[in-house]
Amino acid sequence: MLTSFIGLILMPIKTLAQVEITIGPSFPLGSYLNDVETFETDDIYNLTDGNYLSGARIGLDVGLKYRFKLYKGLQGFIGANMLWNPVKKSFQEKVESLTGLYFSHYTIKTGQYFHIPIMVGLNYTYNPSYEFGVFVDAGCGINILQRSPFEVNSTVQYALLDNKVYDINLKSTYKTACSFAFQGGIGAVVKNRFMISVHYYGLGSLASKGTTTFEGVDNIVNDIEGNIIDILPFLEGALDNTPKLDKKVDFKSDKKRFSQVISFTIGLRFGECHKEKKTVKPDDSSEEKER
Repeated sequence: MLTSFIGLILMPIKTLAQVEITIGPSFPLGSYLNDVETFETDDIYNLTDGNYLSGARIGLDVGLKYRFKLYKGLQGFIGANMLWNPVKKSFQEKVESLTGLYFSHYTIKTGQYFHIPIMVGLNYTYNPSYEFGVFVDAGCGINILQRSPFEVNSTVQYALLDNKVYDINLKSTYKTACSFAFQGGIGAVVKNRFMISVHYYGLGSLASKGTTTFEGVDNIVNDIEGNIIDILPFLEGALDNTPKLDKKVDFKSDKKRFSQVISFTIGLRFGECHKEKKTVKPDDSSEEKER
């Protein structure tokens, strides 16, 4: 039964449909390329606001489309892409510069952007011959955005606290967001199989939302207070109301970024959506022999 079901799904691929796989570099454009928030604070504690959006740099586009014939060279398609763009190195350098003022040992993860546009649309392919064809396509749908966490892990050691090593962690996690998206592209195909294309993706306008946690500082403060009380017990009451520095906050950026990329891809098509049957001429010599 399972084999029959799989065969039923794949049967259109052999007749009037194609599966298309593409891969290539993606280049961010506009505000997606630029920093939205400036990173000029001199107080690392302000990073807990989480309202820092850095621009993207060159990444990767991997795509999958299912295309089905409608009329002659016109097809419909259903497709999904995974667009990956890391955060710009300039943002990494700014965070490292700031963190280096306070800590000598640290690791920083500035995050990466993952867009998954899922779209439906139309494709028109013109094949002057079986050997070569050109096409245009356009579509629209939804885009799913996920940014990986922004995280700073550091260690600090205090001689006054018996050289104890403390771990301090700042981590901003981002919520998954969805938006309207659209695409358009042109390309060429050789032998109905090998293709090259360029596509523009408008991935929607989104604000950054998430949660930031800042942990580890209270451990240092508590140990310092303990040492002070050991030396000056009469200050115990005065230190009872020391504010806590560790915290967890939800954030939402007050600025939106319109994400857009242009991708240059190569790919393969499987199936016979445009394949033209070659006409076979009768063998005249064989006919003469029969006579």
